[in-house]
Amino acid sequence: MTIKTILAEITGNAADETVLETARQVAERHGGHITALHVKRDMIEPAWDAGAVDYGPIIDILQQEAKKREGAARRRFEDWKKAHRLTEKAEPPAGKKATVSFVAQSGIARGLLTDEGRVADLTIMLRPEIAPADTSGEFETFLFDTGRPVLLLPAKSDGDLYKHIVVAWDGSIEAARAVALAMPLLEEAEKVSVYTGGDQPRARSGKPAADLVKHLAWHDIEVGIAPVDRKADSVGADLLAACKKTKASLLVMGAYHHSRLRQVVLGGVTHHVLQNAKIPLLMTH
Repeated sequence: MTIKTILAEITGNAADETVLETARQVAERHGGHITALHVKRDMIEPAWDAGAVDYGPIIDILQQEAKKREGAARRRFEDWKKAHRLTEKAEPPAGKKATVSFVAQSGIARGLLTDEGRVADLTIMLRPEIAPADTSGEFETFLFDTGRPVLLLPAKSDGDLYKHIVVAWDGSIEAARAVALAMPLLEEAEKVSVYTGGDQPRARSGKPAADLVKHLAWHDIEVGIAPVDRKADSVGADLLAACKKTKASLLVMGAYHHSRLRQVVLGGVTHHVLQNAKIPLLMTH
């Protein structure tokens, strides 16, 4: 298993450098291709009757801002590509060295990201609260509608992603899927640990961490067990404490949700980790 196609969302803000550098780290490790995608949000005049209100000037300002953001994204991509002497390539096949391309598309961000993400081995984007205000709502749609892994980054992440990967395991389908999709990263990791949350009753399949350790051993992945504090206020808080204590470079976990009519509500542990993690997160559903 390997990672050959990487989708990197760049939004035109300073933290794009973190996304691009992380994408380069993965692509160089696996000989992959990076597509740096910038979504241009077209401004459409309101369909309702605006009465005496003229929205034209407002739309013009928003369009100008979108154009500036696209220009900033493209310049940052070009500077990054030049600094690292990366080869720009639009068509396969992939070689042994990392290649890159820049794509700017107009439309609804959620739809474009979802469509592109379904044909990428890995998508890399900023954590929701770090992304620009008009893009931060894309994460949940992407996560639940692509079936592919997403790597969420803090504003700054310049360490070795493969140094120490922690896997959150509770025996669920979500956790099993996360492990399967993270396998190319796990196989390259210098160290891997499994966090079980003290084998909480919520583990639905009955498979303990020992079985996961054995499974990974068949892939020549040596695994340790991350520390658990059974007196912790919550599993989410203890999980992040374990990551900090063991100097984790990446946390792999499945995302839980509860559907209420048409609303998707992230589960408690998932929500806590998203709001408080200081390290990259590889999430799947």
